[in-house]
Amino acid sequence: MPLTTLEEFDGEPDGKIQGPTFIMRFLRIMHETQVTADRDKIERFGLYITPDSPAEDWYANTGSIIKTWATFETEFRSRFPGIQKVKKTAAELEREMLELVLKADDLDKTESYGGVEVEAYKVHAKKLLELAKRAKIDSGTANVVHVRDKLPEILKDKVGESHTDWKAFCAAIEDVDRTYIRDGVRKHREQEVKISSLTNQLNQVERTLARNTNTVPDLTTQFSCTTISNAQTAPSNLPQRQFPQQQNHNRQAGPRLTTATTEDEKAIVQANMAKYPQHPSTAEGRTSYFEQLRTWKATHSENTPITIHTPFPLRPGTAPVCSGECYTCGMQGHRGVDCAVEGTMKIPPQESRWRALCGRCLGRSRRDQAAAVNHVANVGEFAWAGYGEEQGNGEGPLV
Repeated sequence: MPLTTLEEFDGEPDGKIQGPTFIMRFLRIMHETQVTADRDKIERFGLYITPDSPAEDWYANTGSIIKTWATFETEFRSRFPGIQKVKKTAAELEREMLELVLKADDLDKTESYGGVEVEAYKVHAKKLLELAKRAKIDSGTANVVHVRDKLPEILKDKVGESHTDWKAFCAAIEDVDRTYIRDGVRKHREQEVKISSLTNQLNQVERTLARNTNTVPDLTTQFSCTTISNAQTAPSNLPQRQFPQQQNHNRQAGPRLTTATTEDEKAIVQANMAKYPQHPSTAEGRTSYFEQLRTWKATHSENTPITIHTPFPLRPGTAPVCSGECYTCGMQGHRGVDCAVEGTMKIPPQESRWRALCGRCLGRSRRDQAAAVNHVANVGEFAWAGYGEEQGNGEGPLV
């Protein structure tokens, strides 16, 4: 067994070692070397004092002339009491407990705890219980619900909200089967890889789209700068500039309202517009959009007709409804008949119909500006919404 090592003591207020810690370690060395006599302890104490320091001054003038160890230790602690370590309040400990986060990717990992390797989720439970004890709330359930809300979904599926105290709650976390954890983490990572792939594809397509953003405005400018002469007076020897007519095969027909929209129907449309908030063109926004599509499919069948009672999520980054937007791509600046987007650059047909329905019911008076258009990935899961391998060669925009 290796002997305890001890740094010299200088007695400075900002020294590397405080008085109480130094004397505790000194006594440990005395025990290991079997030094028991009071006088021997006092003499050896002087060997661990830094020369020309406050500690040496005290030892030379006071400590070395004391005869008993008990008196020596009392005088030493009085002269060098050390600095009291800051203790966290109960509120600070509870706040630390709420800020303790366990990531889903770490659930199947292990870490050293108490000198042994322990599953990360079990270590998390032990840390939570220790904080609860230090905050003196372990006998109740204060903050249990809030801490549970921060657990990864893999754990929340197995750890309920009803517990008698913190010990029971933390035990429930530790009791989760490790095989279940491994399977859950594997599925989580597969989903993360898919989202990462979608994001990479999105960035690539958005860069391509940015170079072509002004295609329609440029075409409009060309038309405005072209002079159309009267056929009877135009010189026959000059070539006539012709603009081929754009045939829009992607235009989605919106629902036709056979009767005038009532105020009650307008109220229903306005209320349903808030059911699926439109998200920004960010990684989080795209993830939320995918969840909205899953929710819509779980609530309705794939062939459910779009009515005032069946609102549909809006693609991130497109224009708001009722803003004079194109019902084919969801962007502003051109009409549907002029829209030339293809494949998955088009918004889903359900979204197209929902936008058309909102425009017909509420009018197209809003003129909010939208961010750069986003695209939806070629993912089979969303083929029912027009995003998938059914779109042909798979090329096109991504969300």
